[in-house]
Amino acid sequence: MKCNLTLTVVCVALLFSGCAGDTQKDREIDSARSLGEETGITMPGEGEAGMLFPIIPRPGTVVPDEGFFVLDSGTKLVTNDRAVIEDDLALHLTSIIERECSVELKCNLVPGAPPSSGCIFLDLDGDTAVMGDEGYVLTVAPKTVTMSAAGKAGLFYAFQTFGQLLATASLESRDDPGSRRIRCCTIKDRPRFPWRGQLLDVSRHFLPLELVKKNIDFLAALKMNVFHWHLTDDQGWRVEIKGCPELTRIGAWRVDRNDEPWVGREPQKPGEKATYGGFYTQEEIRDVIEYAGDRFVTIVPEIDIPGHSRAAIASYPEISCDNGAYTVATGGIMSENTLCPGKERTFEVVEAVLDEVIALFPSEYIHIGGDECNKSAWEKCPDCQARKKAEGLEDELELQSYFIRRVERIINSRGRKMIGWDEILEGGLAPNAAVMSWRGEKGGIAAASAGHEVVMTPHSFCYLDLKQGDPELEPPLGYAQCRLSTAYSYDPVPAALPPERAGCILGTQGNLWGESIQREEHAFYMLFPRLFAIAEVGWTPKEGRQWDDFVARLEPHLLLLERRGIGYARSLYNVSVTASGFVAGKGVEVSLSTEHGRLPIHYTLDGSEPAASSACYAGQLLIDRSTVLRAGSFRNGVLQGKVTSKEIPVHKAAGKPVRFKNRWSGKYPGGEELGLTNCRLGTLSFHDGSWMGFEGDDLEATLDLGAAMDVSRVSLGCLETQNSWIFLPEEVQLLVSLDGTSFTSAGSKACEASRKQPESRKVRFTIEFPERRVRYLIVKAKNLSRCPVWHPGKGQRCWLFVDEIIVE
Repeated sequence: MKCNLTLTVVCVALLFSGCAGDTQKDREIDSARSLGEETGITMPGEGEAGMLFPIIPRPGTVVPDEGFFVLDSGTKLVTNDRAVIEDDLALHLTSIIERECSVELKCNLVPGAPPSSGCIFLDLDGDTAVMGDEGYVLTVAPKTVTMSAAGKAGLFYAFQTFGQLLATASLESRDDPGSRRIRCCTIKDRPRFPWRGQLLDVSRHFLPLELVKKNIDFLAALKMNVFHWHLTDDQGWRVEIKGCPELTRIGAWRVDRNDEPWVGREPQKPGEKATYGGFYTQEEIRDVIEYAGDRFVTIVPEIDIPGHSRAAIASYPEISCDNGAYTVATGGIMSENTLCPGKERTFEVVEAVLDEVIALFPSEYIHIGGDECNKSAWEKCPDCQARKKAEGLEDELELQSYFIRRVERIINSRGRKMIGWDEILEGGLAPNAAVMSWRGEKGGIAAASAGHEVVMTPHSFCYLDLKQGDPELEPPLGYAQCRLSTAYSYDPVPAALPPERAGCILGTQGNLWGESIQREEHAFYMLFPRLFAIAEVGWTPKEGRQWDDFVARLEPHLLLLERRGIGYARSLYNVSVTASGFVAGKGVEVSLSTEHGRLPIHYTLDGSEPAASSACYAGQLLIDRSTVLRAGSFRNGVLQGKVTSKEIPVHKAAGKPVRFKNRWSGKYPGGEELGLTNCRLGTLSFHDGSWMGFEGDDLEATLDLGAAMDVSRVSLGCLETQNSWIFLPEEVQLLVSLDGTSFTSAGSKACEASRKQPESRKVRFTIEFPERRVRYLIVKAKNLSRCPVWHPGKGQRCWLFVDEIIVE
């Protein structure tokens, strides 16, 4: 057994360079002390190095005590339980100690012996009723350290906490690197949920086993216990199935189209060789399973069926509806990727796959996907229609349920449980199935209310492939947005769930989907720091979590990531700029903030780079003319994140009322009635709250300037994100009037014919005309209405997204 490279934490000074000098600093120290008193985690006095116990996830209780335990070469490791030595459990602790102190400790078995002076005592006689299998008590006294648990997992988690205390002590032992003074305390801890997991998608891009093991190390160090391994999808089959060799001979490889946008990639052409991909042998997988098991992490495999199966039907065309000559998908697809439930051959292959997967993976649960199943092929398939008739099924939803129930019988007959995404509820849930709820909480609530086990992982809180901040400051990874604070705010027990069913919630997990994850640095950038938040949500009771306290404990961990060469997102330090509305005669109200919340923000209004010497934000700003605001957060004069640059348009229609012929979509209101005159410009993300969306409908907005004004230019901002069915308008028209009754055309702008556009882009349609007196304006933008024939969603309704109407 190899020693675990456990994630530890080093303590750093949490110093804040306030705008007001010592007065600001004093306020922050006082605030930190108050926070420590409220949370039970002690804060140091001025001049000490950060928090005393920056442990993540936050333990149940931390009671500081006087004095220190000194760990050195004379320290003994003692246990009264043979299993601690025979199972190599103590090696995890000795590896931590050796790494931090360069001290080698041998583990001694002393039956029935009490803890003695100068020892670390490992005790497995804890009270199961109090601790459960994963809880522990860690006591650091001046002469002895005692780690007590009722189960081996609990003792392992005590090691992880001790490793963080040990690393914290490293800054206090500069004179003697061979010893560490560990502050005395008593920590009592146990998890809130039994399922604390993370998904890693290796099917969209094959990822090496070294990365997988590193990922498991991080999970173990953060007391997370489930590694959800997404092994198959349209773009690749990654697990060796000896009885179905074509799944990896063909299904594991695709043509490299990584320089093209994910949606709309050209499929493999005749004569092209599929050379991009890979798979894991069963021997390699057994090694990873053992590696994870040594760290008390269970690997739950996912074989995604009946949808997301393009790699499978490319390997075995006879399990498709039309026996077509398919190729492995090069990118995102919407159809022709579904198994045929009308054929017995399909179930023969599925059973052969599941037999080997179940023999390989010892996990209680086997994940079968079940999500986003395109049923259009079933509607035309004679075998599927015959199956419906024979089984008395009303529609394709019931046919999907038939497939899922049959698969569950296979899994249950092998002594395992089936779990799938919340779409397995469609057509009726299989009797013993567990549900993983990703499309919000509705599916999870329905399943739990019916008594099924549920893992809550709604995409808006738990999808780690979403961007962590302003998309204009983030690398080209992922889409939409899920901030660190959003992930941390989640409560896996929905408020709408009947209290008597709360026990059906197994827990939660973060999901790192792989569309944009091609390398290790991509994966870890998207995981961190949000994985810390996911870990704490799963472990720590809701009432024990507090954002400011979490951020203070997080920062030492971020320093550790830097020291290990792990690149992480620093988005929590980036400044968010919010234009909240126009105040007549004064200008636009602008607010600046960071997720971190406790660092000074410096800004400029002249386009120059902000520095610690620039103006310091002390409250809401009023900006009375169009400008580019640039801002950053600073600590000790050093920029902590990236510089945010935002255009603030102040114009003649600012704050003016707007009437709409067609109402915007409730999903994308963009500020509603004042959404086009609130001086807020959208980013490249349609989720940012600034864009107003119309699905299939045109924009027709009528503005009243309140009085006649000289106007010579009007512009409308539009967004194009073809991967999300958002297109530029066909044409923008402007009509103007003095009386609000008689309107005349002031011009129009036609958009070039829609064509493939791989990246999101913002386009401002500007109409200029000789200056004239105007009070009323009508701005029209004609929606493309339907996706073009070359688009994956051809014929489907498309979106028009607009932001600010600027009148000058």
